[in-house]
Amino acid sequence: MPYKQWYEDLDQIKRRCRGGGLFEDPEFPAIDSKVFKKRVLPGGQSFEWLRPQELLDAQGEGQRAKMLVGGASRLDINQGMLGDCWLLAAIASLTQEEKLMDKVLRIGKYDEFGSPGYCGAFQFSIWQDGDWVDVIIDDRLPTYRKKLVFMHSKDKNEFWCALLEKAYAKLQGSYEALKGGQTIEAMEDFTGGLGEDFDLKNVRKGGEKEKKEMFTVIQKGLRRGDLMGCSITAAPNQIEAKGDLGLVKGHAYSVTGATTVNVYGREVELVRVRNPWGNEREWEGPWGDKSSEWRKLSESEKRDLNLTFADDGEFWMSLDDFVTYYDKLEICHLGPDSAKGTGNANNWEGRAEKGAWIRGSSAGGCRNFLNTFAMNPQYRVDLQDADDDEDDKCSLTVALMQTKRRKLKAEEGKPMLTIGFSIYKITDEDLKGGRADRDFFAYHASTARSPVFINSREVTGRFLLDPGSYLIIPTTFEPGHNGEFLVRIYSEKPVTTSKVDVKTNIQSRDERRSKYRSHSKEDNDAMDSSFRALFLKLAGVDKEIDAFELQQILSTATKKVLKEKEFSLEACRSIIDLKDDDKTGKLDYDEFKEVWAMVKDLLKIFAEHDKDGSGTMDMFEMRSALSKQGVNLSQPTLDCISARFNNKAGNLSFDDFLQIVCRIYSIKDEFDKYADRTGKATFGLDQFIMACVTL
Repeated sequence: MPYKQWYEDLDQIKRRCRGGGLFEDPEFPAIDSKVFKKRVLPGGQSFEWLRPQELLDAQGEGQRAKMLVGGASRLDINQGMLGDCWLLAAIASLTQEEKLMDKVLRIGKYDEFGSPGYCGAFQFSIWQDGDWVDVIIDDRLPTYRKKLVFMHSKDKNEFWCALLEKAYAKLQGSYEALKGGQTIEAMEDFTGGLGEDFDLKNVRKGGEKEKKEMFTVIQKGLRRGDLMGCSITAAPNQIEAKGDLGLVKGHAYSVTGATTVNVYGREVELVRVRNPWGNEREWEGPWGDKSSEWRKLSESEKRDLNLTFADDGEFWMSLDDFVTYYDKLEICHLGPDSAKGTGNANNWEGRAEKGAWIRGSSAGGCRNFLNTFAMNPQYRVDLQDADDDEDDKCSLTVALMQTKRRKLKAEEGKPMLTIGFSIYKITDEDLKGGRADRDFFAYHASTARSPVFINSREVTGRFLLDPGSYLIIPTTFEPGHNGEFLVRIYSEKPVTTSKVDVKTNIQSRDERRSKYRSHSKEDNDAMDSSFRALFLKLAGVDKEIDAFELQQILSTATKKVLKEKEFSLEACRSIIDLKDDDKTGKLDYDEFKEVWAMVKDLLKIFAEHDKDGSGTMDMFEMRSALSKQGVNLSQPTLDCISARFNNKAGNLSFDDFLQIVCRIYSIKDEFDKYADRTGKATFGLDQFIMACVTL
C-alpha cells in the first residue's frame, strides 16, 4: 500500500487552524531523533526548530519569508551539513522542468508565509515505490545558532528547497536517512521516471563512436526533459574528496545542458554541469568559467548559450573532458506517469508489477539455487510488435526496484538486499501448470539477465528481443531474504504483462471422503487388527475418542516412522475439527479409519520430501507436497500460510504439515457451505483462506 498520513488532509488542517495557532506535524515531530538517531551537536545541544519567519526575525534580516523568490532555479540550492548531495543534484535537475516542479511543489495561494489563511503546513507530491503520494509537513526547520542546518537557498528568505528536503526526510523516517545515495534514486522519486546508468569508463574506452553516441543520448534526453546526474568514483571511505581541476570525487553533480559550438570551423561538443554546492569547486579546465576557450566563440554564440561566469557552481566542459573525468552518468527517463505533465513527446509504453519475496515461500534466490529458483515471483511479458527502427526486434527496458529499504535501514538497520533478474523465453505449454517449474529452469537457459546483481535500490537493463512471450524472474541473490519490490517494464510499443501464478484449487469434501472411505476388505481387516481394540479401550461407553485419546493412538501408531516424536495435541484438535461432523469434539471408529487413511497418505508424501531423513521438510517444498495432496495454492495464499507456520529454521515437521492440510481442508469446507447456502460468495477462495489462516 502507498504511504498515507493518518491524521487529516491539508484542507482539514487549514480549517482547523483558522481559529488560531499553526500546524505541528504529529508524524514528524520537532525532535532531535528526527534529525539524527545518535549524532549530537557540540556540547550536547539540541537542534532548535524554527519556522521560516521566526528564523529571519532571529537573524535580524528584516525580510518576509517566502516560499519562492523569482521562481525555483537550479542556482537556488546549497548543501548543508548533511551528505545528501545526491538529493540536491536531483532537485537541481528538477527545476529545469517547470511542470514537473509544479507537480512536486503543491503551492496554493494560501501557502505563502503570513498570508491570510496560512496554517504552517505544506503539501508535496513525491513518487514512492510505484505511487504518487502526498506528504504534508509543518514548516518548522532544524537550525543551529540561528542558521539552517541542511539544504538552503542562496536567498535567505526563500525556503522551498529546505521544505522539500524535509518532506523527503519525513518519507524516509529522518534527515539522517538521506545520508548517502544515488542521484537517480531521487530523480525517480520526483518524476516517477525510470533510471538508467551509463559507465563512462566504458565510453572512453570505446573511442569516438561511443562518445558521439553518448552525446546523442544526453541531447535527446535533455530535449525530452529527462533528468541527469554524474559523478566521479571515489575510493572506499573517500567521500567528497578533492579531485583534478576543481572536481570532487564521490560527489553528485547534475547535467543541465549540452550543445555544439563552432571553433574556427571545427565543431566541439560541450556539456553543462552543476555542482549543488553552489559557489564552490567549479571545473578549472578548458571551457571552465575562467578558460580562454570562450574567446574563440563569436558574440552571438555566447549570447545563445546565455553565458554567466559567476561562482554559481555551474560550468561547461568539453564532451572529451566530461567522459574523461566523470565515471558515471545517470539518466531518469520520464515515463508515462511523469511525462503527462511535461509537454514532451513520450516514446515509452510503461507497465509496473508489485510483488514480494517471502522467506520460506517466494524468496528462492538466483538461478544458482535451482531447487528453489522456481519459487520466486514470475511475470509474463508479451511482445508483439517490433520497433520501427529495429530489424524485427523489440526494445525492452526492465527495472527491478526493492522498495522501502532506505527507511528500513534508517529505522531498523536492515541493509539493501542484493537483487537482480532473469528473462526466459516461454510458450503457453511451459505454463500449463500455472507457473514455470524447476524442470523448466533446469533445461532452459535465460534469454537475458540484469547487468549485475547489486545491493542498490534498483537494477536496470535494456534489451533487444525477438517478438514473443517472456518470463521475468526478479530475485535476491541468495534465497531466504524478505523484501518488497516493484518491476517496471518500458517498451516502445504496447505490451501486456501479468503475474504468472497457480490457480487455487482444493479437493472438495466429497472427493476426499470418496478417496479415504473406499477401503478393501484386506485394508479393513488390517486396520481392525491394529487399532480396533486400542480404540475401544480408550473410547469408553460412547465409543468415541477425543483429541487427547487420538493423540495416544496416533503417537503409538507412528512411533517408529516419526522417531519417537509425539503427535501434538494441536494437530489432533485440527483433525477432529476437520472430521467431526456433529461437532461433539470426538470421532467414532469409522471417522477414525478415515483419519488414519489420510495420515498414512500424508506420511508417504512427507517422506518423499524429507530427503535427508531429518524429520523435517523444507518450506520451499511445501507447494509440491500440498499439490500431491490435492491442494494447489496461489502465491499470495501460500505466502500467508508460510508466514503463519514458518520458523527460523525455515522447515516444517510432519506435525506442521498435518495441521496445514487440516486447516486448509476445514476452511475449504466452510467456504463451500457458505457458497452453497447463499448461491454465491462475495469474496474469492484465496481471500477466505488468507482471512481464516490468520485467525
